[in-house]
Amino acid sequence: DLTSQVQMAQDLHSQQVSQIEEKMLFYYDLQKRALENYVIESRGSGHYWSQVVGYLSSYYSTIAATSRDNPGDGHCSSAAYWDLFDVVNSGASAALACDQNIVNDTKYILSKVNNEFSGVNSLLPSTGNVAILSCFSQGYIFAEKTILNCFKVASSNFSVGYSDVYDSVVKDVATLLGYESNFFGNNSLPCGDSVLRRAYSRAEKVLYDLQRCLYVDSGTKYAVTTPAPVPS
Repeated sequence: DLTSQVQMAQDLHSQQVSQIEEKMLFYYDLQKRALENYVIESRGSGHYWSQVVGYLSSYYSTIAATSRDNPGDGHCSSAAYWDLFDVVNSGASAALACDQNIVNDTKYILSKVNNEFSGVNSLLPSTGNVAILSCFSQGYIFAEKTILNCFKVASSNFSVGYSDVYDSVVKDVATLLGYESNFFGNNSLPCGDSVLRRAYSRAEKVLYDLQRCLYVDSGTKYAVTTPAPVPS
């Protein structure tokens, strides 16, 4: 009976270790992809400048067409170009700030999860044969099934602590997976919805001001067609 209790305790420990190792391997694979495939560093302001210019290309085209149609009012078009330049600069800066936040958060989460798993690994040995021997030394060998029950208590104490770590790791891994699919895994604009909403709104104002400038100069209402935004 004693032998079977020890065997059952060792089996429980093996199952526990196997489950933890499975989670660790999944995380380490995710970490490997993040570090090797996507290079955790900012893409730089020039990258986002080009992206925002691309999204607002139809606004540039509209200003250019309006300038050709109204050669005598070049200062209106010139002012519009400068205003649109400010819109692009603001959008690129916002995207870069979001980029840097994601990069810094990714580095922090990777370090945090590594430390959490290191803590779990340091506790694992105490739940295996060490725990069984501890039960022996406490005298549980003399009563029926007490070795197994003693081990289950030690294992349960470990599981409670690991559950807290696991909940934290699950949350952090979900964040990393989101970054992988929405940022590192493609060429998308960081915080694109927010950045582009503001950029399009400000670009609309640029065209309105251009139309107003032309009207004030000539007294004629010129049609400045607002282009459809480029889908994000």
